[in-house]
Formats: sequence, structure tokens, C-alpha cells
Amino acid sequence: MPLQSVLMSVSIDDMCGRHMLPVLRASHLLPLALLVLLLALYHRPARRHFRDDFPALNSPRWYESKIVKQLRFLSNGIEELAKARCLSKGNPFRLLTNSREIVVLPPSYADILVNEERLSFAKYFADEFDGDGKTPGLEPYTLIADPCKRVSKLVKKRLTRSLNWKEIIIHQGILDVIARMISRLFWDGDEVCRNERWLKIMKDWSVNSVIAAFLINMAPSFLRPVIRRFSSRVHQARDDYQAARAFIEPLIKARRASRDQARVKGQEPPVFNDIVDWIDSENEELSCDPVALQMVLNVAAVHTTAALVTNTLVFLASDPSTLTPLRQELATVLPNNGCQAGALNNLKLMDSAMKECLRLKPPGV
Repeated sequence: MPLQSVLMSVSIDDMCGRHMLPVLRASHLLPLALLVLLLALYHRPARRHFRDDFPALNSPRWYESKIVKQLRFLSNGIEELAKARCLSKGNPFRLLTNSREIVVLPPSYADILVNEERLSFAKYFADEFDGDGKTPGLEPYTLIADPCKRVSKLVKKRLTRSLNWKEIIIHQGILDVIARMISRLFWDGDEVCRNERWLKIMKDWSVNSVIAAFLINMAPSFLRPVIRRFSSRVHQARDDYQAARAFIEPLIKARRASRDQARVKGQEPPVFNDIVDWIDSENEELSCDPVALQMVLNVAAVHTTAALVTNTLVFLASDPSTLTPLRQELATVLPNNGCQAGALNNLKLMDSAMKECLRLKPPGV
């Protein structure tokens, strides 16, 4: 029954009755009225959207809070998605995730949507991480949905061993390895990829910025400025961003100064095959912040790669019978092709294993 009907059905006589609730004091009426007003504003009917044509398969029930449902998806997203797929019977449906409501389309739509230019994964990804530039410390995420596509243009143009048994938290170890590898790819030389301070800054910022964006997305729009102002996670993300800038900018200035000195002396300026060098060489066309670019590319590369490797190893470990054929394939391919990019084309079983892992645990679930 709607809240308004319930309130109207309770008469003054009933409230004052001997066996009923006592009359509310006048001092209680104002907070109650404000509460009802806020609830009405928060639950006001939205304008009709194309999503309304699809059934919502995990929407909150009348007694459930939307935030509770979102938190439930955060901890149990795979089961929620699997249940919704069974209920949809191959049709599109709406799904409330930990951050927002999305429309899930069956695989049969893939051929239709592959050439749909209005769909933008970059825009969706930026929205997920509050990439509108309003939250201090999350500014690098604005580059993801950059209308000039500076990041994508730049990337397109340039593109241990232990013998003893040891139990570890595998994701943390893989995250460290991937972070070093990506930093080495993005910055020529070892001064960055082997610097523990830089690696810690990047890992801390990626975690804090993601959590900060999650908190902002969970909150109603009228509360988001308050969270941006007072959330400790937002403050930590901002501090990490400033620390990254303080670390990287002197290196960039020193590199540019060495080039200027070489030109003054009539010598060939040093060439570095990394992101900063790409930005400098394309500066006339692609004017962007090299620190923010490095951070957002690190997050995009490090966490997606670490998650894929971690999940693949976990799924393989859950079924040890799959390890032998994969090892045999590696033993056959690598001696002939070496550890080169061309060898990846011949690792068919490895490719299938990773694709199956992505099917069992899609990114973001």
C-alpha cells in the first residue's frame, strides 16, 4: 500500500484512542514531514526510459532498500546474473548491479551491436568511476571518455621460481608482478618500474579511487557533493594523485631538459620509447596530462590483467586435470617459437582456457 494511503487511513481519532499510539508531539512533526518529503523525492517516478521495456529481474521488493540490493550484488553478483539469465529465457532484461541498473542483452545481439557507434564502453567505464572531473583525486578517469580520444589514438599509433610449497594470496603477488611489467612498458628504463614508492602509489590510488567512485555511485545524486567533500576514500585518492604527480613530474622535466640541452649543443636528442615520449612527439595534436594518462592506463592495464590471470589460475587449480595439456602445449610451442608475440597465436588451449574463465566470471562481476 502506498505511504500516502497509509497516512490518510490513520485518523486523528484513531491516533488519540485509548489503545492506539499516542499523539505525536508538535516537535516531532517537522522531522517526520522532512523524512516523508525526502522519501518522496528519492522515490519519485522517473521519466519513461527505453529500459522500461525490459523486465527488471532483481529489483528490490517493497520492503527492501535499493542500497541493500546493490550490496548483495557486490558480494553475490555471479549467482544474481545466472539466476536472471535463467529467468529471462534468452530475452533482454534489466539488472541492478552494485553501482546502477543496466540492460543485459543475450549473445544473439552481438552481431547487431558490434557496429553500433552510439554504444561507448569508454563512456560507461568513465561513468562507473565518476569520471566527470568533479571528484578530487579521480581526475585521471576523465581521460577514459575523452571526446578527442587522445588515449586511444596514442595507444593505437604506438602500440620467480620457488621449489618449496608456499601458501600465498595469489592476487596480491600477481598484482605486484603485473604492476612492474606495465610500468616497464609505459616508462622506458628501470627508474620507475623498480621504484617501490611509485608502485605503492599506483596500487593505492587504483584501490582508493575505485572505492571512492563506488561510494559516489551508490549514493543519491543530492548526496554526492557531500561524499566528495568528506569521504576519507576520496581524500586518500586525492593524496595519492598528488603524490604521483610529485613523483613523475620531476622525471618528465629532467627528460625534457636533457633533450633541450642536446639540441642546444647540436646533438641528436635522446629518444625514449614510452608514453611520455609519445605525448611529446604528438603534443601539437594530443595535448593531455602525462601524469593522469600514465595513471589511468596503469589502472586499466594492471587490474584487468591481474584479475584475468588470477581468475584463470584459480579455475585451473580447481580442476587439476586441465593443467597437463596446457603444460604440454607450452612445452611444444615455446621451444619452437620462443617467448615472442607470435607464439601466442599457437597457444590455442591457453586462449580457450582464458576465454572460458571470462565466460564463467565476466569482468566487473
